[in-house]
Amino acid sequence: MENNEKNAMNEKNVMNEKNVDSAAGENVVAGINTVAGGKGERLIYLDMMRIFATFTVIILHASAEHWLEVPVSSYQWQVFNIYNSFVRFNVQLFVLISGALFLDKAVSITKLYTKNILRLLTAYIAWSFIYAVVYTYFSGSFQGNALRPIVVHIIKTAVNSHYHLWYVPMIIGVYMMIPILRPIIEHKDCRNICRYFLVLFLLFGILKPSIFAFPLPHKELLSTVANIINVSAAAGWLGYLILGYYLRKYPMSPLHRNLVYSAAVAGYIFTAAASSYLSLKTGEATSFFTFSFSLSSFLSTAACFIFFKYEVSKIQLSEKLIGIIGRMSKNMFGLYLIHAMVLRILLAAGLSGLSFNAAAAVPFVSLLTFMISYVLVELIAKIPLLNKYII
Repeated sequence: MENNEKNAMNEKNVMNEKNVDSAAGENVVAGINTVAGGKGERLIYLDMMRIFATFTVIILHASAEHWLEVPVSSYQWQVFNIYNSFVRFNVQLFVLISGALFLDKAVSITKLYTKNILRLLTAYIAWSFIYAVVYTYFSGSFQGNALRPIVVHIIKTAVNSHYHLWYVPMIIGVYMMIPILRPIIEHKDCRNICRYFLVLFLLFGILKPSIFAFPLPHKELLSTVANIINVSAAAGWLGYLILGYYLRKYPMSPLHRNLVYSAAVAGYIFTAAASSYLSLKTGEATSFFTFSFSLSSFLSTAACFIFFKYEVSKIQLSEKLIGIIGRMSKNMFGLYLIHAMVLRILLAAGLSGLSFNAAAAVPFVSLLTFMISYVLVELIAKIPLLNKYII
């Protein structure tokens, strides 16, 4: 969720997909929906993608507020399931954007830690305590208690952190690996090395957990055999990081794009239908098929990135609108951090996915949360130091 390079917004230059030779001698796609200026080119479709991904995070959390409360046979839960199944690409998409922006950018280890990682770390600590205080208040712990138990409760809650903040330490760990991955990007055979890495990621990071998520005959024995070869380095979030770089850097034919789109749609339908079926069968809400490394999540993430790169990037935008998109994109990290608090406040005020028809309530609450959160982030951005270290 890091920002693009802060380039001056010049005349928008939408170019056709064009292969150019990079320094390594590989063919890359260049100039798709970009604005030249400053130190290089700003990829507008990545800004738009970041905004979209952040909004879908809010949809996910708005649809999950009553996930465990309403009966799985109810209309409301089935609507929540449809929304929940559709937006499961969002966090992975943030990692893809990071890979697309940072892997081929020359950043020293010192700058990586003092600028990017420090900002993430201070934001994580600050918001963990902010959420601890807010949720301690909503739990009623401030009423009639001595100061010491309240402080202890806040500290313990802050250490456990809020449910959505897990993303921040995860992406810090991913960023720590960037200097190690950079030689791969600089290698003359970068494209094939990336392909090899992504094959390992698909086999061990996506297909293996997806297969073993299902009940299988002799599952424990098969799992033991499958775990004999451990390729954990290529089976985690680094796979999504490399995927983001690869999809941005190298072209994809229309045929392959359409295959990915079709597979992603099929995966979404399967995820929604299978989650509904399993929940109805067991009588309990389940998100069994929606984890970040399921095959359907992988396909929807890749399809979303490809769609923005090749389809959304064709939209003609005015210079003014490009400026607005760039500013909004810059604020998405702060919006991600603060949106869960706004959702909680709206819930306390009686506004949630159950306030009226769930099909309309979820997007309405999500949009309202997005707008309120954005205003709050803009206000925080005007405060020195806070605008640098907590958003």
